[in-house]
Amino acid sequence: MSNFFDFDEIKKVSGDPFAQTSAFKVDDRFYTLPKDEKGEGIALIAFVPDPERRLIQRMYKINSSVVLPNGKRRFVSEWSPQTIGQPDPFHEAWQKLYNAGKTDEARQFARQTRYVTNIKIIKDPRKPENEGKIFFYEMSQRMVDKIKNAIEPSQEALGLGEERKEVFNPMKNIVMKLVAKKGANGMLSYDDSAFITSPKPIYESEEAAVNDIKTNAHCLSDLTKPEAFMSYDELKKKFDWLTGAEAQEAKTEVVEVAEPKQETVEVAEPKPEPKPETKKIGSVDDLLDDLLG
Repeated sequence: MSNFFDFDEIKKVSGDPFAQTSAFKVDDRFYTLPKDEKGEGIALIAFVPDPERRLIQRMYKINSSVVLPNGKRRFVSEWSPQTIGQPDPFHEAWQKLYNAGKTDEARQFARQTRYVTNIKIIKDPRKPENEGKIFFYEMSQRMVDKIKNAIEPSQEALGLGEERKEVFNPMKNIVMKLVAKKGANGMLSYDDSAFITSPKPIYESEEAAVNDIKTNAHCLSDLTKPEAFMSYDELKKKFDWLTGAEAQEAKTEVVEVAEPKQETVEVAEPKPEPKPETKKIGSVDDLLDDLLG
């Protein structure tokens, strides 16, 4: 009979029990710029349309961080179903606090507007195995503004000789030097990123470009399918964990007490108390810009 508790055999079945695991699920469709020990990085990327010829998808994202009374920080980062008009407990908490005038407290639950597109990695010095692959890329509003300004320069820029760049046409060989640097405030900045003309063609032919995009680019519409988001109940569990509510509930104990003896006591009938006035809370309208076509 084999030794059921043989440690080496157990490891073969269950894996390394001491392996480091991540608390966050990684979506390998998304590109993350590799960075050095200073938190800085550089790569050469090309923006491409998705297989359905869509360019950019606007998304709402939950990025909430809370410091608990014990000093520990908790963080949640998930796509918000508010993107497709579905309820989100984080947004509900924000709205309740905002309407109550608690804007500072509300801020930690405020949704962020993010944008997703497809990029082809042309050069990645720190992770060359990425080169030639197409990924989703999550962007801030500032990065989207860079793209807009390249596609449609201002009249002043055009007057100074700036030319319109067909950013999403890989046959034009327009690439971006993606640069991440730490700013004076210690925050990561992509402001030094800029569009340049690639010295080498991105694709040898239009046929090769179309085939690569249709085969390897990711459909932006997949991001807005209902099943792409966590359910309300799943997000509520994350919200309770973030705020420490689950720990508070765990401390609550049910105590059985003896039922008091019934005694007949004559008391004056209490006067009905006036009902408190119900205040209506107005909804907050979020005005959305049109997505890039």
